[in-house]
Amino acid sequence: MTTGIYKITCKETRQCYIGQSKHIERRWTFHHKRFPPQLFNYEILVTCPVADLNELEILMIETFDSHANGFNKTIGGTSIKATHLPAESRAKISAAKKGKPRTPEQRARISAATKAAMARPGMKEKISEATKAAMQNLKKEKN
Repeated sequence: MTTGIYKITCKETRQCYIGQSKHIERRWTFHHKRFPPQLFNYEILVTCPVADLNELEILMIETFDSHANGFNKTIGGTSIKATHLPAESRAKISAAKKGKPRTPEQRARISAATKAAMARPGMKEKISEATKAAMQNLKKEKN
């Protein structure tokens, strides 16, 4: 089984969902009901150690803008339980995190994980293509 970050993209709208899993292929079987393979593309973005999953998921959700303009309900890096918090609790957590700078240790871990992910063959091209597609969709929506 593959551990890492994956992306599910709607073939029609190009909106996507970014997820993390210790067993990506097994996780996809649960997604097939909500995201049928005939309507969605499934791809593995990054394989990584379990310890890097949260930070890489946050980075990829930010890169593909799938929280604001996709199917992600959170900014990532949390368990599914966090998506079911009451709106008031989510607002408090969000307010507490806003304006709070990351520690040097957090920045170093994110940097190392990003460098490792970007060093994988074809990763820069995948992100570049996805970013271009996302930007084109945003331009279409604005017009």
